[in-house]
Amino acid sequence: MSVDRHRASAGLVVFAALCLLSSWLVAAVWAAFAQSEPPFSVGTRLFAALVVYALTMGWQPLVATWIVRRWIDPIDVVDLGFRPAKSRDSVLAGLAAMLVVGVASLVALGFVALGWTGATSAHSPERGVVIDDNVVLFIASTGTVLIGVFQAMTEEVGWRGYFLHRATQRFGRFRGLVLQSVLWGVWYAPVIFFASYKHGGVRGAVVRGAVCVLTSALLGVLLGVLTLASRSLTPAVIANTTVTFAAGLPYVLVGLDAGVRSAVFGPAGWIVLGALVLALAARCSLFSPRDSSRACALPALGQPPG
Repeated sequence: MSVDRHRASAGLVVFAALCLLSSWLVAAVWAAFAQSEPPFSVGTRLFAALVVYALTMGWQPLVATWIVRRWIDPIDVVDLGFRPAKSRDSVLAGLAAMLVVGVASLVALGFVALGWTGATSAHSPERGVVIDDNVVLFIASTGTVLIGVFQAMTEEVGWRGYFLHRATQRFGRFRGLVLQSVLWGVWYAPVIFFASYKHGGVRGAVVRGAVCVLTSALLGVLLGVLTLASRSLTPAVIANTTVTFAAGLPYVLVGLDAGVRSAVFGPAGWIVLGALVLALAARCSLFSPRDSSRACALPALGQPPG
């Protein structure tokens, strides 16, 4: 199907502008009211942090996608990947995400053993919650899972559904992947910036924000490849959700200590994620600007998109 270049470009620009502006605005307002750390009286520590995470991140891509598809990019010419993926693809996506988090943690522990204490991305001491009501614990645990999955789904619908699909059509697979990955990182940067500001000042916040952009860019490429190779959002949603829980992302985004498991969001994670990206670059023509029209036939995933 032919793509109207002007309409596609306008849709991408409006989507990115809506996501980035709303992300910075919400993060700034949240920080202004000193709400970057969650109320620890709400169920469990993870549930409280995830509520803050969901309120500040996730809904913007869904709203932006709706606006763009409603008024700029008609619904009948955009494929958001709403189709089931092969079970093998979904399982491998979850296992791969856990493996990435685990290997990054091991690399970080190696850094610590060598005397480098800056291996993780936490900002402040971990604090616990005393729970004396099993019903509250059950509700909070159930809510944690539901909110985590919903947040990942709304995020993927926008960035790997609408934006990646349209960007690869408009600019080719290589540039489309890079564009959505970098902008995805910039979208996350304000939450990290304001969570880090009270601990490290402007300089520390800027550094943390830059770290977030780089980490998200690498991770975004991998999630984008999952989506393109499987022709479905399901593997990316599963991988996104797995990383969120396994690496304690809600803690990191509200400036709390997630421990060594959050190492995937720092230098140790760059090594692991970067190695995976390079491996894909060697395996696939997907990352070659000279041959950006052919999909990556990943051996572990289903048939590449035609």
